[in-house]
Amino acid sequence: MAPTPHGQGYWLAAADGGVFTYGDAGFYHSLVGTPLNKPVVGIAGTPDGRGYWLAAGDGGVFPFGDAYFEGSAGNIKLNAPVVGVAARPDAQGYWLAAGDGGVFQFNARFYGSAGGSPPSSPVVGISATPDGRSYALVTAAGQVLQYRAHPSPGPPSAPGKPQPVAIITPAPRAIRGHVHARLVIGWIWRGDHTRVYRIQVRRLPRGGSVTLRCRGRGCPRRALEARPRRRRRLFGSLYGHVFRAGDRLVFTIRAPGLISERVELRIRKGAS
Repeated sequence: MAPTPHGQGYWLAAADGGVFTYGDAGFYHSLVGTPLNKPVVGIAGTPDGRGYWLAAGDGGVFPFGDAYFEGSAGNIKLNAPVVGVAARPDAQGYWLAAGDGGVFQFNARFYGSAGGSPPSSPVVGISATPDGRSYALVTAAGQVLQYRAHPSPGPPSAPGKPQPVAIITPAPRAIRGHVHARLVIGWIWRGDHTRVYRIQVRRLPRGGSVTLRCRGRGCPRRALEARPRRRRRLFGSLYGHVFRAGDRLVFTIRAPGLISERVELRIRKGAS
């Protein structure tokens, strides 16, 4: 389960990848009908409530809505299945937790884990704090293992008789402002391909970055990222580049403390 930002609704994820919405939670598709290697075990929502990630027991991560894929543990040999997912407050990354206390980070900071000394009771969930500077693992016995940027993690905080815990979810997070930068792209259509002749980002906040991910025959071989001092290098490498019909370009504009914005282009024959 994952709450919406205003706390007036929530999403429930089923083992078959189904997503059920309640209150002000929106539906952005699901994995129903998609063959899965392992059942879905967790869901985390984006800060603006317009998307979510589903996590499967084999470490697979599936983004929907404005959630973005930053990687998964699907190709890693796990000592224990993944049991939950928690997202950064700016939606730029996430953590996966395994049943043995292991934590896998994707475009997120690693603060520690219990993978080297698994707790006596298996971990069943993970939750991140609203500032993204710590996360907690919860065991089936009700123990809470907190990991912070500073200091090192303390002992389990479960005084008295522990009670079974099924899942842990983060408190509702306040919606932050969006980047509100402007992406200007100039291109020329020529039959089944499109040639780029201008790319500019205007009003990019201080410390912001631009990432391009592309899928298709005419795409660069890898994702391209440009931080403030390297934007000219990124955009310069794209000047004159020829994209083919069917290519899909996704520009992600990020800035510290703000919700990311995405611009998606699909190249079609004679159009985009």
